Amino acid sequence: MARRIQPSDLATMFEVYVIAVVLGALKTALDNTVPWYDATATFWAYATTFIGSIGIVGVLALSAAALARPREAPLASPGAAVSGASHSARPPKATMARTDQETEDLLQSLERIAGFDKDAEFLLEAPKAGPGTAAVPAAVEASTRGRSPQRRVVVPLIGPAVAATVFGGISAALLPGSGGYLQTMWTLNTFFVLVFAYAWGGLLAYTATSIFLASAEP
Repeated sequence: MARRIQPSDLATMFEVYVIAVVLGALKTALDNTVPWYDATATFWAYATTFIGSIGIVGVLALSAAALARPREAPLASPGAAVSGASHSARPPKATMARTDQETEDLLQSLERIAGFDKDAEFLLEAPKAGPGTAAVPAAVEASTRGRSPQRRVVVPLIGPAVAATVFGGISAALLPGSGGYLQTMWTLNTFFVLVFAYAWGGLLAYTATSIFLASAEP
């Protein structure tokens, strides 16, 4: 039987992809001898990353809210209900001889029960569990069953949400320096622009796959 893909598997694949992108961007930026991106290109690179990250977080939040809703069981059709009622309203098929036999058996049972009064009193005196004893575990179990599907739906969406938040935070921090210190520190600027440019596709794929995985949860 094929193994089901887990959220941790998607997170591992995305981390490996990002590490490869970071190493490639670092090598390219260190080997570069001239600035590649002017102030306008730098501004739009970070602005696009910031806006896109906010959009991904919003999509993931909406997906989590929609998928975490409890699914209602389909209602039975009116025809089925009427059919069931008609079947239950039919009188039992019992003959007169069977009724007499049941009456006789009932009388014999009453005679036997008359001799079991002491045993019955003993059983009635046995300690009984209070109503709250079974109610508490039942309530906990019902609450667990109610939350478990929602947790299974939300867990696959946490990874891409965190990654998009990191992308958005870094791009927002670098955006004010797009026309200033990043033009002087162009090696650092080249590194981050390349990382965002090539890792963005991986983040989109990670997000889409995570939403699909969450929607496939039972």
